[in-house]
Amino acid sequence: MAQPSGEVFPPLTSTATTSNSRIPAAMEMIDDILPQPLEQGLKNSFMATVVEVDTSEDILEELLPYAAEDEIFILAAIGKVSYIELANPYKDPVPNTVLRGNFEISSIEGNIVWPKHHEKNKKSEVSVLVVGNDGLIRGGPVRTLIAKSPVKVMISTTNKNVIQNMASKEYEKENEVSLFQFLDQAKRMEEVKDQIYKTTLKELNQTN
Repeated sequence: MAQPSGEVFPPLTSTATTSNSRIPAAMEMIDDILPQPLEQGLKNSFMATVVEVDTSEDILEELLPYAAEDEIFILAAIGKVSYIELANPYKDPVPNTVLRGNFEISSIEGNIVWPKHHEKNKKSEVSVLVVGNDGLIRGGPVRTLIAKSPVKVMISTTNKNVIQNMASKEYEKENEVSLFQFLDQAKRMEEVKDQIYKTTLKELNQTN
């Protein structure tokens, strides 16, 4: 079980820190787990750390202690999961929301909020996309996410939207892509994720 060492909430270390910090391991992962162009120009711009979650542990529960003092944001992850409980749509609930099998994490994002902070009208919201042995992408907002292998998760106290804005400015400088185009691409990606979520629920609840 992943535990913050020495403190309830370990300080998130700057990506510009020295080699004896926790961050070099995170920086080795950035090129693999942060989608382009998020890593462009950001390696000295925000605070982040990597949490290692053991096999058979609930990834969301393992991240919860890190949010004891402040809300945290999931930026990316590497690893496999075996059990996924999707959030049930409030307006159109379905009988089955559970995926079981061998799934590789394709993308994950969201925030983790300590329960005592819920009175501030905030709650944990995490979405994941995974790839199964059949090559299909499934996923959506999740309530439970059980690791099938050791999983490395990059977290930060910096909101993903803030990081995206920083990234878009850097990307615009080097690639002459406008902020509007960057944000439009992000919006279209959210639409794709929503469609994948609906398709996954439909698949889980097909009647033979």
